[in-house]
Amino acid sequence: MPERAERALRACTELLRRKDVDSVREVLSSLAEIAPPGVEWGVEVVSVAGTRYLVGGGTVTVVRVSRDEFGPFMRTQVAEVRPEDLPEEVMKVVLRDPEGFLRSVADQLEAWHSTGHGDKTLRAEVASFLEGLRSFLSGQRDA
Repeated sequence: MPERAERALRACTELLRRKDVDSVREVLSSLAEIAPPGVEWGVEVVSVAGTRYLVGGGTVTVVRVSRDEFGPFMRTQVAEVRPEDLPEEVMKVVLRDPEGFLRSVADQLEAWHSTGHGDKTLRAEVASFLEGLRSFLSGQRDA
Protein backbone atom coordinates (compact mmCIF):
# COMPACT_ATOMS: atom_id res chain seq x y z
CA MET A 1 0.00 0.00 0.00
CA PRO A 2 1.38 3.46 -0.87
CA GLU A 3 2.63 5.49 2.10
CA ARG A 4 0.01 8.26 1.98
CA ALA A 5 -2.81 5.71 1.65
CA GLU A 6 -1.43 3.72 4.57
CA ARG A 7 -1.09 6.85 6.73
CA ALA A 8 -4.68 7.88 5.93
CA LEU A 9 -6.01 4.42 6.73
CA ARG A 10 -4.09 4.37 10.02
CA ALA A 11 -5.58 7.76 10.93
CA CYS A 12 -9.08 6.42 10.17
CA THR A 13 -8.61 3.41 12.44
CA GLU A 14 -7.31 5.71 15.20
CA LEU A 15 -10.36 7.94 14.80
CA LEU A 16 -12.69 5.01 15.46
CA ARG A 17 -10.55 3.80 18.35
CA ARG A 18 -9.98 7.12 20.16
CA LYS A 19 -12.94 9.25 19.00
CA ASP A 20 -11.36 12.56 20.01
CA VAL A 21 -10.68 15.94 18.42
CA ASP A 22 -7.00 15.19 17.80
CA SER A 23 -7.81 12.00 15.90
CA VAL A 24 -10.26 13.94 13.69
CA ARG A 25 -7.52 16.47 12.91
CA GLU A 26 -5.16 13.62 11.99
CA VAL A 27 -7.75 12.12 9.63
CA LEU A 28 -8.39 15.46 7.98
CA SER A 29 -4.68 16.13 7.60
CA SER A 30 -4.04 12.73 6.00
CA LEU A 31 -7.14 12.96 3.79
CA ALA A 32 -6.04 16.39 2.57
CA GLU A 33 -2.93 14.68 1.18
CA ILE A 34 -4.73 11.85 -0.59
CA ALA A 35 -8.02 13.44 -1.72
CA PRO A 36 -8.17 15.08 -5.15
CA PRO A 37 -7.79 18.86 -5.29
CA GLY A 38 -10.52 21.38 -5.92
CA VAL A 39 -13.95 22.34 -4.74
CA GLU A 40 -15.45 20.00 -7.36
CA TRP A 41 -13.79 16.80 -6.12
CA GLY A 42 -12.37 17.57 -2.69
CA VAL A 43 -13.91 15.51 0.09
CA GLU A 44 -16.62 17.41 1.97
CA VAL A 45 -16.04 17.06 5.67
CA VAL A 46 -19.06 18.91 6.97
CA SER A 47 -21.40 21.76 6.16
CA VAL A 48 -22.24 24.05 9.06
CA ALA A 49 -24.34 27.23 8.88
CA GLY A 50 -23.63 28.08 5.24
CA THR A 51 -19.97 27.04 5.45
CA ARG A 52 -18.60 23.93 3.72
CA TYR A 53 -15.29 22.39 4.77
CA LEU A 54 -13.52 20.30 2.14
CA VAL A 55 -10.17 18.50 2.14
CA GLY A 56 -8.05 17.73 -0.89
CA GLY A 57 -4.98 18.73 -2.78
CA GLY A 58 -2.98 19.03 0.44
CA THR A 59 -5.20 21.63 2.09
CA VAL A 60 -8.57 22.36 3.67
CA THR A 61 -10.86 24.61 1.66
CA VAL A 62 -13.51 26.63 3.45
CA VAL A 63 -16.41 27.82 1.28
CA ARG A 64 -18.85 30.33 2.78
CA VAL A 65 -22.06 31.30 1.04
CA SER A 66 -24.08 34.22 2.35
CA ARG A 67 -26.76 36.57 1.14
CA ASP A 68 -25.38 39.85 -0.17
CA GLU A 69 -26.62 42.99 1.57
CA PHE A 70 -27.95 44.35 -1.73
CA GLY A 71 -30.86 42.22 -2.73
CA PRO A 72 -31.23 38.58 -3.66
CA PHE A 73 -27.61 38.03 -4.63
CA MET A 74 -25.39 35.47 -2.96
CA ARG A 75 -21.76 36.01 -2.06
CA THR A 76 -19.21 33.21 -1.94
CA GLN A 77 -15.92 33.40 -0.07
CA VAL A 78 -13.25 30.73 -0.43
CA ALA A 79 -10.23 30.31 1.83
CA GLU A 80 -7.58 27.67 2.38
CA VAL A 81 -6.59 26.77 5.94
CA ARG A 82 -4.54 24.14 7.72
CA PRO A 83 -6.43 21.25 9.38
CA GLU A 84 -5.15 22.36 12.79
CA ASP A 85 -6.83 25.76 12.25
CA LEU A 86 -10.33 24.37 11.80
CA PRO A 87 -12.84 25.26 14.51
CA GLU A 88 -13.48 22.61 17.13
CA GLU A 89 -17.15 22.69 16.13
CA VAL A 90 -16.19 20.97 12.86
CA MET A 91 -14.41 18.18 14.75
CA LYS A 92 -17.42 17.69 17.03
CA VAL A 93 -19.73 17.26 14.04
CA VAL A 94 -17.46 14.49 12.72
CA LEU A 95 -17.34 12.88 16.18
CA ARG A 96 -21.15 12.59 16.31
CA ASP A 97 -20.91 9.79 13.73
CA PRO A 98 -17.31 8.94 12.82
CA GLU A 99 -18.29 5.72 11.01
CA GLY A 100 -20.83 7.62 8.91
CA PHE A 101 -18.22 10.26 8.15
CA LEU A 102 -15.75 7.61 6.94
CA ARG A 103 -18.43 5.98 4.79
CA SER A 104 -19.15 9.39 3.27
CA VAL A 105 -15.43 9.85 2.59
CA ALA A 106 -15.32 6.46 0.86
CA ASP A 107 -18.41 7.29 -1.24
CA GLN A 108 -17.01 10.66 -2.31
CA LEU A 109 -13.60 9.24 -3.21
CA GLU A 110 -15.25 6.37 -5.09
CA ALA A 111 -17.32 8.87 -7.10
CA TRP A 112 -14.15 10.76 -8.05
CA HIS A 113 -12.22 7.58 -8.83
CA SER A 114 -14.98 6.30 -11.11
CA THR A 115 -14.65 9.39 -13.34
CA GLY A 116 -11.16 8.43 -14.49
CA HIS A 117 -9.89 11.96 -13.73
CA GLY A 118 -6.64 12.74 -11.97
CA ASP A 119 -3.07 11.62 -12.32
CA LYS A 120 -2.19 7.93 -12.27
CA THR A 121 -0.27 8.04 -8.98
CA LEU A 122 -3.09 9.74 -7.05
CA ARG A 123 -5.67 7.38 -8.55
CA ALA A 124 -3.60 4.36 -7.44
CA GLU A 125 -3.25 5.78 -3.93
CA VAL A 126 -6.97 6.48 -3.67
CA ALA A 127 -7.83 2.99 -4.96
CA SER A 128 -5.53 1.42 -2.37
CA PHE A 129 -6.94 3.58 0.41
CA LEU A 130 -10.52 2.80 -0.63
CA GLU A 131 -9.86 -0.92 -0.64
CA GLY A 132 -8.40 -0.74 2.87
CA LEU A 133 -11.10 1.59 4.19
CA ARG A 134 -14.00 -0.46 2.79
CA SER A 135 -12.47 -3.63 4.24
CA PHE A 136 -11.95 -1.96 7.61
CA LEU A 137 -15.47 -0.51 7.71
CA SER A 138 -17.07 -3.83 6.80
CA GLY A 139 -15.07 -5.44 9.64
CA GLN A 140 -16.37 -2.74 12.01
CA ARG A 141 -19.96 -3.62 11.10
CA ASP A 142 -19.31 -7.31 11.79
CA ALA A 143 -17.72 -6.61 15.19
